[in-house]
Amino acid sequence: MKTLFEIMPGDLEPGSCNLTCELAGDLFCFTLENEEQHLFSGVALYQFEQQDPDPVAALEALLERQPLLKNRFARTCIVFSGPESVLIPFSLYSSLENSNVLNLVHGDLTDNDLVQTDLVSEAGVYNAYRIPRQLDVFLAKNFPGAEKTHLYSSLLKGQQPENILLVILYPERFTVLLRAENRTRLIQTYTYAGVTDVSYTLLNLSRTFGVPDIPVTISGLVDRDSALYKEIYQYFTSVTLAALPDHYQYSDAIREHPAHYFSHVFALASCG
Repeated sequence: MKTLFEIMPGDLEPGSCNLTCELAGDLFCFTLENEEQHLFSGVALYQFEQQDPDPVAALEALLERQPLLKNRFARTCIVFSGPESVLIPFSLYSSLENSNVLNLVHGDLTDNDLVQTDLVSEAGVYNAYRIPRQLDVFLAKNFPGAEKTHLYSSLLKGQQPENILLVILYPERFTVLLRAENRTRLIQTYTYAGVTDVSYTLLNLSRTFGVPDIPVTISGLVDRDSALYKEIYQYFTSVTLAALPDHYQYSDAIREHPAHYFSHVFALASCG
């Protein structure tokens, strides 16, 4: 795995800290929070590489390289951010149909996948999503007792502005949350090969939902002088970089870096 960012505390008492991890097919990241002080002292982002023969093997190698993760923490949360998710209204939900719904939207379920479900009462939906069975075994072994949820569930449960086009940028994909008139209209993940793919998708969404002037907030590893940021900026009148969640404290080492690099990762700390 390739290290994108790694800020580790000088000393740590795992028993008094919360560990929150985000995991998808292309990325693994985690934060360390002192539970009593609500202080984040560590954050790290790693990217799976094409030569990684198996994501689980890559994660096992990371744990050997970063033995800190082998500790038992006060609370551990795993947030999956894979795109294979379906939001199902309460009125249409049947646990017996989760596999069929996921197969219909994302392709046939294989024997190597497990279906997970989050209850998102704030939005009146269930979030059905799937993860590789081998990954679930690895997590149960190395993070016993960890709480599990999905990125979409956390975004729906979090406090969001009345009108926003939230964009979370990853190395080769991005997740969009669109809220208009105090209603969530869409949560979706897209892949991109170039900067125009991102701007085209955002423009298409804003026009489809009739919100051409909606404020855009960006989180992720992007800079103001990057081609991607400039591409988005030229099409929207209000573009801001996300701030750190204000109900936490952060170490000096974390504050030395742009807030939007890690803002959405820290926002996941509540684990929904």
